[in-house]
Amino acid sequence: MTAKRQGPGRPPIPTDRILDAALQILDEGGPDALSLREVARVLSSSTSTLYRHVSGRAALVDLVIDRMIGEVDLREETYSDIAWDDACRALATSFFEALSRHGAAAGLLVGSIPMGPNGMALRERLLDALMGAGFPPETCARAMASLAHYCVGFAMQSPAEREERDSSGASGALAATRAAGPRLASVAEYLPRPLHDEFAFGLDMLLRGLAATRQHQDLDG
Repeated sequence: MTAKRQGPGRPPIPTDRILDAALQILDEGGPDALSLREVARVLSSSTSTLYRHVSGRAALVDLVIDRMIGEVDLREETYSDIAWDDACRALATSFFEALSRHGAAAGLLVGSIPMGPNGMALRERLLDALMGAGFPPETCARAMASLAHYCVGFAMQSPAEREERDSSGASGALAATRAAGPRLASVAEYLPRPLHDEFAFGLDMLLRGLAATRQHQDLDG
C-alpha cells in the first residue's frame, strides 16, 4: 500500500504569542489554570503544536517566569551610578511590581529557581550592587535570597486581598482590632496599610539591617 503523504500540519507559533497567552491565563485564573491544553485553546491551536516550542508545563512555567522577570529594568546603566542600597531597593521594587502585575502568578516561583537569562541578569545586578559595596560573598548570597523571597511573598497576596486591604471598607476589621485589647487599640488608626506601603517599609528595614551588618563587618575587620 502506498503511504499517504503527510500534510504540513499547523504553522509554528511565535514564542512571544505563547507566553502572552500563558500570562493571560495566569492573570485570569492563577497558576492552577495554566496548562498546555489551555494555552492551545486560547491560541486556537493544538497541544502538539505547542510541543514544538516547549517540552511540557514545567518548561512553559520556566519561560513564563523569565518573561515576568524581564519586565524588571535590568539595564546596567540604571544602577551604575547610585548607592548600593538604592540599587537594591530599585531592583527589589521593580521585581515586586513585575510580579504584582500578574496577580497570583508569583506563586509559580515557590519552589522554583529562575534559571532563564532574565533571572540570571537580575541576580547579577543585585550581586554587583552588594559586592561593589564590600559585602563578602556569603553575605551577598544570603541577602540576594532573602530579598527574592521577600518580594515573592508580598507579590503572592491575591488581588482580592489587596483590594480589601487598600480599600476604605476596613472599618469592621479596625473595630475588631480596637476590641481586642488596649495595645492593638493604640495602633488601630494605622491599620491596615496599603500593600505597597508595607512592602516599602519592610524593604527599608531589610536594607538598614544589611547596612548595619556591613558596619559590624568593617569594625571586626
